[in-house]
Amino acid sequence: MASAALEAGALVELLGEWTPPYPGLHLYYPRHRHLSASMRAFVSFLRDRNQRR
Repeated sequence: MASAALEAGALVELLGEWTPPYPGLHLYYPRHRHLSASMRAFVSFLRDRNQRR
């Protein structure tokens, strides 16, 4: 999403040598608690999307 701004020089990387590699997003939620229907749908959407990649 920021690639155009990086290429244009509007954004610059800071402390690149101190930043670990970024493997992607992670979602943490309590598995043992009741999840709302919207949260269950969101988790399912992210799982399906991740499996397709």
